[in-house]
Amino acid sequence: MKIRPTAIEALTNIGFSEYEAKAYLALLMHQPETPYEMAKKSGIPTSKIYEVVRKLAEKGYILPVTDNEDGRLYAAMETDELASKETQKIVQSLETVSKTIADEKAKSNEHYIWPLATSEEALAKAGQMIETAERELLIAMWREESISLLPHIRQASARGVRIAVIHYGEHQIEDIGPVYRHPIENTIYEEKGGRILNIVADREQSLTATFWTNGQVEGGWTRNKAFVTVTEDYIRHDIYVLKIEQRLEPKITDWSSLRNVFTDS
Repeated sequence: MKIRPTAIEALTNIGFSEYEAKAYLALLMHQPETPYEMAKKSGIPTSKIYEVVRKLAEKGYILPVTDNEDGRLYAAMETDELASKETQKIVQSLETVSKTIADEKAKSNEHYIWPLATSEEALAKAGQMIETAERELLIAMWREESISLLPHIRQASARGVRIAVIHYGEHQIEDIGPVYRHPIENTIYEEKGGRILNIVADREQSLTATFWTNGQVEGGWTRNKAFVTVTEDYIRHDIYVLKIEQRLEPKITDWSSLRNVFTDS
């Protein structure tokens, strides 16, 4: 039976050499066979057939089954088994590529700040950070952003993630960990020119975004350790001050003077 060129081409497309494809197909149609018979039926020179058979056996496509007076007899892997073997090999190879690329991308991403230019981009990235957090979240947010982020925050809390929140303005947030209301949200809003959203997840990534009064948004996300540390310290420092202020008597009333770092009043 003549071997069709299309079958040979199909096997060379998945890594067979031309001689390997011819020998495998010849054996598949007439098995078991000796290398000598494979050479005769496939048209491969007898001087080449033993090397071809050795390579096919090393790859697991054919195997010796018995010996007779004419030599060793071989049988070929059936095509459905071959398809399964090659598919698994391709999947494993691509998984290795994906993991390697992901690891390298993660390393390279540590040095960049990815811009967030719209409210949709900022909130989507913030939600993703909260959803993937494994250990802890530090968040400073206003009511407008909390409406979108609270479902994600509650899910993170249910997973056991430790959460601390600074909330600018009144809130009714419960069961997610301590929530500290910032006492001078109006002053902050006027001073900054808009609302600010700060998030640190697992001390590994941070997001900062400003929602300006004119409706524009400017922000960024990063894994850069320096920026993550700055954002984390900013949130933690505000929490320190709020915890101290809650325990002071009398309460602080002149926050403007307190925030003026250029005088000691």
